[in-house]
Amino acid sequence: MKTAFRWWTIVIPFLVVIQITLVGVGAFHGSHIVSDKFDHKVVPTCDPTCGKAFKNSYENWFAPHVAFGYLLVLSIILYGLFSFATRDRRLMKIAWITVALAIVQVLLAYLAYGVNVLGFLHPLNALIILAWTGRNAARAWQERRAPAVAPAAAAA
Repeated sequence: MKTAFRWWTIVIPFLVVIQITLVGVGAFHGSHIVSDKFDHKVVPTCDPTCGKAFKNSYENWFAPHVAFGYLLVLSIILYGLFSFATRDRRLMKIAWITVALAIVQVLLAYLAYGVNVLGFLHPLNALIILAWTGRNAARAWQERRAPAVAPAAAAA
């Protein structure tokens, strides 16, 4: 059980990196859409339906980031639940701190839509998640390669 949990710990930071790259795709494609629309003066002269289409085309580039984000949070919650099967308090603590950071990430995204000036907290928390999960993955990788200590030898 601990071996499966260890591998999950190692995979999570890679998933976080994918999530971060998806927002980059959305940002750069979205900036081209904005640039193209304003360079050609389409948005100020079009009717309200044109503005809605413009907004939708811009937001569609962020859809993979949003969808993958929810899947990532769900997988992290499952990771937390799975940690109970290890019966190791240290691993449970690591998993549930990760779950808390992931839930805060979703809440920060919603907060940023309401209070735009606080939008910087969402990417800042993403970097904290990446650092936390990367640290845990490095430790899990080291533990995987470390020889197992026999209980009798550890007590001596």
